Amino acid sequence: MALLPTNALIWVAGLAFLLFHREGKRYRVLGVTYLAFLAMMMALHGKDYYLAPIYPMLFAAGGVFWQEFIESHLWLRWVKVALPLVSVILGIIAFPLVLPILPPDRIAPYMQALGIGVSRTETRMSSSLPQHFADEFGWPEMVAQVAEVYNAMPAGERAKTAILAGDYGSAGAIDFFGPRYGLPRSISAHQNYYYWGFRQYTGESLIMLNWELDEAQHWCQNVEDGPKVGHPYAMGWEHYTILICGGLKKPLAEAWPRFKVWN
Repeated sequence: MALLPTNALIWVAGLAFLLFHREGKRYRVLGVTYLAFLAMMMALHGKDYYLAPIYPMLFAAGGVFWQEFIESHLWLRWVKVALPLVSVILGIIAFPLVLPILPPDRIAPYMQALGIGVSRTETRMSSSLPQHFADEFGWPEMVAQVAEVYNAMPAGERAKTAILAGDYGSAGAIDFFGPRYGLPRSISAHQNYYYWGFRQYTGESLIMLNWELDEAQHWCQNVEDGPKVGHPYAMGWEHYTILICGGLKKPLAEAWPRFKVWN
């Protein structure tokens, strides 16, 4: 679906060209590579878009296949026009599904009119919009609310307060939008942010984003509720309460390896 169903006529033909055609055998390793990565992603239950970067070579091979096939079967010359035309028309119809052309409240009805449901690209996905649209909402508003919490602290407390994000999305939003509010760079133990460390912070004071209350209470000496964040169109897990941690029970350097999340 992500590649448009009719385009399978091109990339599947390209795969067959690489694997079986006498002209494609010089590049057979590309076809074998695709099958190997496809099998690997299926076995590991990888997300569908993980394999997306491999398809351009199959489209290229499919173009060569159809060019040669039509040249040797002149009665199929109409395919040389029809196949690209169908791909272009369906591509135009699909534009609102991948580009921010329609207003957000018209995206779901447009998908329903096409008989397409909102695909689940994440295990805990919860949104009325596809994730690539939902992920565009809520970040500036969240950072503004964090800034209110941070700037309401006494200057001495602010100096030792880290903004600990539970995922790289929130951490990235703080780092991108935060400077306009005078916010320090975030820290996070999610994905590669973990390897960038906890900077100079000791865990004496934390503003925690995207953390469950019971988990925060497990690690913190005391926890206060801050404002709730969550844009109506944002992903479900971006609706949460900002938590203020009044000191970790263990030094941040000691707790950091336990915070690591790789998913």
